[in-house]
Amino acid sequence: MYGIYLANVEEHVHTRQFHDRAQRQALWFIDGADEIDLDDNRWEFLYIFRHTAHGSATEGVVEDATCTAAPAPRADAFVGYMTIVTFKNPIHGAKMRVCQALILPPFQRMGHGGEALRQVYKVALSRPHVVEVTVEDPAPGFVKLRDATDVAHCRQLRVFGDVFGSPAVESGDGCESAALTALTEDDVAPLSTEAMANARATTKLTLGQVTFAHDALTFARFDPAAQKGVYKRFRLMVKRRLNTAHKEELSALSEKSERQAFLAERYDEYEQRLKPLAEAFKARH
Repeated sequence: MYGIYLANVEEHVHTRQFHDRAQRQALWFIDGADEIDLDDNRWEFLYIFRHTAHGSATEGVVEDATCTAAPAPRADAFVGYMTIVTFKNPIHGAKMRVCQALILPPFQRMGHGGEALRQVYKVALSRPHVVEVTVEDPAPGFVKLRDATDVAHCRQLRVFGDVFGSPAVESGDGCESAALTALTEDDVAPLSTEAMANARATTKLTLGQVTFAHDALTFARFDPAAQKGVYKRFRLMVKRRLNTAHKEELSALSEKSERQAFLAERYDEYEQRLKPLAEAFKARH
């Protein structure tokens, strides 16, 4: 059985010594990893442990991963950790940032990273002063983990209404198992300003991640080969956004064909990021 525990250096006296040892593991497994300043009381830590129950452990399953005061003495194996720092702003609210995530090799690809990130969101949602959860310089593997977790997070909280399926039994990743509803060309549209604000307030995700989740669930609702009109409208919607995001790079290209090629390349990269999630949703539903 596995447990996840929330600790900080201010309230838990042994956390400083423990994390000083734990973070040294990151130097072996994370390129460019740095040790954090444990004298800064803003730091919080999510620690994952494997517990032994009646002489045996349940492998590969995160069971009842909840945040509590500090690591329990029954832990028989250290699995990994996430570091979190909160930046407070009296006007705009506080932002929690995930700065470092490490799952030790024997426990990788068991769902621990996704479960830890879900617990970060759970903590953020329990704190009214926190307005957003961000990630510092995520590695490619963490980008994929975050994308999958955020899409499931948005769908579980139904921030996009019922267009992506009505509630049903939850699957292991927290995503509803209801069928995705059919898509028409009229359904392909960006979120309104009001809908985006509501989604961000409900999930505490960044604007970019809410947009990605909406795009991923939209992309999962149609067949690009069979619904060419829907696909074209989706591409145009995304390219308009990419045009704004890459305005500076595009302004440096003098030829229209160069700008079109640049946008096409950026869109293809974005679609490759969407495809695995869309295919997984289609297979599940």
